[in-house]
Amino acid sequence: MATEVADCHRDLAQIYEVLAEKALPGAVKRQTWAKASEEYEKSRAVYAGLRDKGVLPRAEYEHIDQLAAEAERCRKKSTGV
Repeated sequence: MATEVADCHRDLAQIYEVLAEKALPGAVKRQTWAKASEEYEKSRAVYAGLRDKGVLPRAEYEHIDQLAAEAERCRKKSTGV
């Protein structure tokens, strides 16, 4: 299916989240949270691109907002906000 690439980016983001939770405080932890955010954003962009091309089923549209929220949550953790 066309969403497989997006799902791979989401899976990577989830792996980065696990690593960030286990990382020692400091730069490595923040960088790992940033990587998680970037992967969620890549996944969101793929879903949005498929939507814009008219090939994403409407039932999948909710993933776009969910992934944006996950990316923002991880971004905040990467900056300590």
